Amino acid sequence: GEQISGAISFFSGSSNIIFNGDADTSVLFNSTTDATESDITTTVGQDLRVSPGGVGDIVLVTDADTQVTLPGSADGVNNLVLTTGNLLVSDGDLTLSGGDFDVTMDAGDSVSVTNTGATTSSGAFVINQTTAAANLGNSAGLGVNATFVDYADDGGSDNRQGIVVSVTNNASDLGIDDNIFGVRVQNLGGVNQADGGEYAIATGSGWDVDWLLGNGETISNQTDNTIAFSGNAGNKATLTFDLNGASATNVPAMSGGASDLVTVNDSLSVGIDGDTTENIGVSGFAITGGDDLYVNDDVGINGDVYIDGLFSVGNEVSLTANSTTPSVAGGTQFLINNSAGTVITNFTNGQQGQMVFIRVVDNNTSLDCTASSIQCGSTDITLGTGDGLLLYKQDPGTWQLVSLMDNSDNHNAGNGFDYAEWFPSREALVPGEVVSVDSTGIEYVKASTGAYDRTVVGVVSTQPGMTIGEPTSAHAAQIALAGRVPVNVTDENGPIVPGDYLTASSTPGYAMKATEAGPVIAIAMDAFDGDSGQVGSKIANFWYTPPTSVASGLQGSDGSALAAGALGADTLVVSGDAVFQGSVTVEDHVNVGQDVAGRARIISGDTRVHVAFENPYVSEPIVTATLRTATDIPGYWWVEEESTTGFDLVLDGTLAYDVEFNWIALGVNDGVVSVSDGSTREINVYVVDGSVPPPAANVGSSDAVGGSDDAGIAPESPTEDVPADEPSDTLSEPDVTEEPTPVDAPVEAPVDEPVVDAPVADEPAPTVEEPVVTEPVADPSV
Repeated sequence: GEQISGAISFFSGSSNIIFNGDADTSVLFNSTTDATESDITTTVGQDLRVSPGGVGDIVLVTDADTQVTLPGSADGVNNLVLTTGNLLVSDGDLTLSGGDFDVTMDAGDSVSVTNTGATTSSGAFVINQTTAAANLGNSAGLGVNATFVDYADDGGSDNRQGIVVSVTNNASDLGIDDNIFGVRVQNLGGVNQADGGEYAIATGSGWDVDWLLGNGETISNQTDNTIAFSGNAGNKATLTFDLNGASATNVPAMSGGASDLVTVNDSLSVGIDGDTTENIGVSGFAITGGDDLYVNDDVGINGDVYIDGLFSVGNEVSLTANSTTPSVAGGTQFLINNSAGTVITNFTNGQQGQMVFIRVVDNNTSLDCTASSIQCGSTDITLGTGDGLLLYKQDPGTWQLVSLMDNSDNHNAGNGFDYAEWFPSREALVPGEVVSVDSTGIEYVKASTGAYDRTVVGVVSTQPGMTIGEPTSAHAAQIALAGRVPVNVTDENGPIVPGDYLTASSTPGYAMKATEAGPVIAIAMDAFDGDSGQVGSKIANFWYTPPTSVASGLQGSDGSALAAGALGADTLVVSGDAVFQGSVTVEDHVNVGQDVAGRARIISGDTRVHVAFENPYVSEPIVTATLRTATDIPGYWWVEEESTTGFDLVLDGTLAYDVEFNWIALGVNDGVVSVSDGSTREINVYVVDGSVPPPAANVGSSDAVGGSDDAGIAPESPTEDVPADEPSDTLSEPDVTEEPTPVDAPVEAPVDEPVVDAPVADEPAPTVEEPVVTEPVADPSV
């Protein structure tokens, strides 16, 4: 062959320059200078075309030390252009190093990377990216930018996709089957950034659905069994079960063998978005077992909560020490332990409807109840070690004190044993002070000011176990109603021993031993033998009467005398009324007062004597009199003018000597007169003026027997000789002789005349030495 040295120029107008050779012939272009010089150079504006003449190929053959290089003139200039056909790399690798690899396709074209029979784990299409040291902002190993524009409607619902991964699994491992992944993000290597985030897959905004799963898909974690849904500082992460259109039975199911099926480390919100079929009920969402649902932070439930079992409020959290507005955002159960005096005015960072439980372990804390956001009464509350609080946030700015456990009011503390009520007062009262009614205000009390004060109310409680009511005045005081309290006492009535009753003394606000009848406020439970001090006492408000003997069980709580069964007493003194519900049996003597029995004397020359009762009877008494003088009275005598205040004993004439009578008066409640016709009438005692004599006697009237029911009816004569079968009609105008009929003289039988209702006005008066009564009043019912 021939070898030509130097530069060769070919110019052939419109003709071709042809190099012919056989299989052993080649055209070689050798350069004697560096590799940057070209072996074949075309003039400006001309192309170098190498075209196969027929079925042959244009083959660029290199050895191990040789490569085909197409150096470009500048970045971004097309140096290798394939207008039609394919670029085939049949064996080996296509390596692009430096510059950009842009693939621009016409409509309908695609870029395919086919790897048949590959067993390498690196993948059929691998992109290796290493960022430079300079911070260039956002970067990506593989970027897919798909822009969808308007297109004609083809009558169907097509999918426009940025990346599609289609996997067909026809493999069967001879041993253990392999795992097939559509898309897999390997473990993050290197060292994680301390101030940044590392995300395997992240979706932006604007998508209707971030992950669209088909039927039967499972989200699984094979390493630490944790699937976390987390947002950032400005966005919340939400796991939503969209049940729109689902049937009542097609609801989310959580199942598995683990002890904790769902763990929520922040907020869990359960609700519906409008469709009633999306409601979560017991039949669709049931939590059973131990810790199947564990919530480590907040749970918001828009509905009712039913708990069949133990309910706890989490761990106890310490409030900020010595803060007047401690935050309660960290939990529900709190601890207060202030080292200095602290008045709490508000609990901050609470939620409306929140309830907090607070335990106090110091003696330096108090609640501001008057000028703060805590509603706990009209006076501040001083707390102590062991106290407990329950508060409820009613609205965004107000806390309500629901309950206060005062640990000082327990049986081991030595006080707090009484039940008290708030009473208003115009003066400052101190514990133990005796108080009485203050007439200057409704329901007001003041310190007692006098011995045996009849308006004494009670004692100011020292530290009540329970208090009712509300303080309604600046100097309101808690007055003990029941239980045990310390009471201010003096020795005004002598030393006090246990069991003594206490009443108001002459020292304002102090009590003394009661030795006289009057109101008492307490029973001493301890002894006292000083000038003044306090005695532990049991509250007892009643009217006290000093006993003359011991009658066990006789004293009632309200001061009334109560006795059931047998009552034994040497002397029984009843200062008021006594009511016996049964019979009274007296085995010895009965001594009565001067209003019950006595004697009356009519001196010679007089016709009557008046007996006056010291205390009026409630109803007209029945008076019975007997002649005491051993002498006969030649005439009539009778009881007259019976009333609740007294009665008269009357003779029908004067005597030359004195006569005495014994009498008994008994009050009868609802007393009646029994009439011979079988009827009864009320007792109406007719009282005539003492200056006039009684009317004429209606001889034979049955109403006169045992006590007159007609006014002024004289005593009957003996009726032994009157036949039993004769009528006992009353004479309308009886003849009365000038001389009085002797007591033992027989009475003539009454004549058969009509009975009149009352004596007529002109009825002749009896012939006695008394004035004549012309208009007596008779019982209108006769």
